[in-house]
Amino acid sequence: MDRSGKRSLFRHVFVRFIVLSILGALVWQQPGLYHPTYGYYSVLFRIGASYMLASIIIINCSSRYQAFWAFSLVFGYWLVMKFMPVPGYGYGDFTEEGNLLVYTRKIIAETVSPGVQYILNISIAGSVSNVLFGALAGNLVKSKIKEVNKLRWLVFGGILLAALAWLVHLDFPVNKKLGSSSFVFLTSGLGMLLFALFYWLIDVKGFKKWPFVFVVVGANSIAIYVAHYLVSFNRLAKSILGGIDFGTAHFLAVAVTMAILQWLFCYYLYKNKIFFKI
Repeated sequence: MDRSGKRSLFRHVFVRFIVLSILGALVWQQPGLYHPTYGYYSVLFRIGASYMLASIIIINCSSRYQAFWAFSLVFGYWLVMKFMPVPGYGYGDFTEEGNLLVYTRKIIAETVSPGVQYILNISIAGSVSNVLFGALAGNLVKSKIKEVNKLRWLVFGGILLAALAWLVHLDFPVNKKLGSSSFVFLTSGLGMLLFALFYWLIDVKGFKKWPFVFVVVGANSIAIYVAHYLVSFNRLAKSILGGIDFGTAHFLAVAVTMAILQWLFCYYLYKNKIFFKI
């Protein structure tokens, strides 16, 4: 890719990051776009930032170096969390009070602003690796090797990542809030195995009708995420169920009804060819 093509891609990537960040601020925050706990941070910001940083690597690097970056970021995060001391707690403390991630947030909150302590977050390294592992799986599927070999590599990659998750877990336990290296390996490995399964069912075996229920949602994933905060699907579900007594299954009944309502919303958009793209 020539330099002008890369610049064009970079602009597109950066615009998507900005739009996702603004959307996140609008739907997740309080008046003034400031959440009392997370400040200016949001899930959409995390997605956008991970996508942007991973895209810089993908645009500039071959698959081999993408893999290098993916593993380096995960292991690097582990090493930093393990060997950088936290005052009063020392090295390798992964408890809620003594881990390096929480300590750096406190430092950022005190020296910069409490509103950006979750934005300037070292655990973003793991999220970038998640994106890179997904890109590698996509590169493999797009390659010209035989279908059976694509499946073998996907399964092998998934098992390898899951095995690494188990090994790292022995020292750096699976923890979503810390975005621990074992958590990154586990989610990436399971994702790759599921991808292999669906690739085999849909592309290899040709079972292409049943995934429609997921296609409808995937075609407007950002739209339904934003709509979840703008529309009270919970209240609508309770209104539909009325006074029906489901006993201990009440919360399950409400959750299932909400899911159906949200799917119908996505189906309406899909049927009318309304797609919200960034």
